[in-house]
Amino acid sequence: MLAEAFILCNNVIDAGDWWRKVVALNANSRSYKHDTIESTYGLSLDKLFSQLDIDQYVVEVCSFVIITNGGYRFIRNNQEAENVIKTGKRWSIRAVGVKIYHSYDPETKTLGKIWEPTSLPTIEWFYLPRHFVDLDIAQLYNSINVGDMVVFKKTQAFVASVKTLKRKKFWATCSWTKKKITVLNGSTGRQMRLTTSRDYTVLKGKVT
Repeated sequence: MLAEAFILCNNVIDAGDWWRKVVALNANSRSYKHDTIESTYGLSLDKLFSQLDIDQYVVEVCSFVIITNGGYRFIRNNQEAENVIKTGKRWSIRAVGVKIYHSYDPETKTLGKIWEPTSLPTIEWFYLPRHFVDLDIAQLYNSINVGDMVVFKKTQAFVASVKTLKRKKFWATCSWTKKKITVLNGSTGRQMRLTTSRDYTVLKGKVT
């Protein structure tokens, strides 16, 4: 969800001090993230995200907040990442920093114009890793039509319904697709909503 970003406005701050602070503030206030975004840019979320098209925009991973050797640190380039890996010590990703672009051309693999709120080097947008959907997975999901067959590792399902929803505030709910896909499970015979939590391939149905 786009509006679930942690905003960092001072990139020389200590990673641990900042991350522990924003996590605590977010735990104590359900509107913390939204309020921070609006106060940073002086715009309502409606106006700010109105510049983005749910079917077009993509995000590019630029940095990480990681924890390693008992402390937090920012990783903002390949060299810093390699240095951490070479230590041989355990590490894990706590947040992912991104830049957002209005569009992406899958044929040439080129990004379109950067979204202005994430263009300033002094302001960084961080998300929890669970908020991301891989671009290939999103494109595969959005290519599915009624009559296609979705093949999982141990079973398969028939695409029974594809609905296009009116997500007026997509930035606060599902920020990556307008589609709701219902499949008929081949094992149980029950209808279920298709999600991206399981790997699958798609066999296209015949178009007549």
